[in-house]
Amino acid sequence: MRYKTDIDKEYLGFIVEAFKNNVISQLDENFDKRSSITEQGGRPYMYSPKEMGMRMLDYFNDCIEYEKPFMVKGICLYVGISKRGLLRLEKSSNDKFVPLIKKGKELVEFYLEMQGNIKPNPAFSIFVLKNMGWRDKTIDNNLGRDAPAIDLEELRGRIDKISE
Repeated sequence: MRYKTDIDKEYLGFIVEAFKNNVISQLDENFDKRSSITEQGGRPYMYSPKEMGMRMLDYFNDCIEYEKPFMVKGICLYVGISKRGLLRLEKSSNDKFVPLIKKGKELVEFYLEMQGNIKPNPAFSIFVLKNMGWRDKTIDNNLGRDAPAIDLEELRGRIDKISE
């Protein structure tokens, strides 16, 4: 079997377009960036969820165009946020960012899974299955050790009988 070494750009384009249609098109355009400011103070959001989604979409399209891999850190650099900040937004009480970030990370995960399945590497399959909850089985290999010992002379005699 011959393996393909690269993901089809057109197929990735369809997946990114689905990300745009399913996630970004549903985001609220009337988001107040100052909603992060509390009574104790705070800093306003740099982007609205729609703006962040459009930046993420630009990142994914640029990755396809220049044949570069999708990465979470790449999203962070492209959007202008630290990875810690992205994770903080994902866990924040403002539920406007959560689905966007989760779907963006799922798109990166999809890309990496595709790469792992295209290139024949059994370690990748093992890694993915373990992350999906599968476990290694331990096999009891003691069967031969518990058997009664056979006299060596008797064994040689049996072999001689067979060879006659």
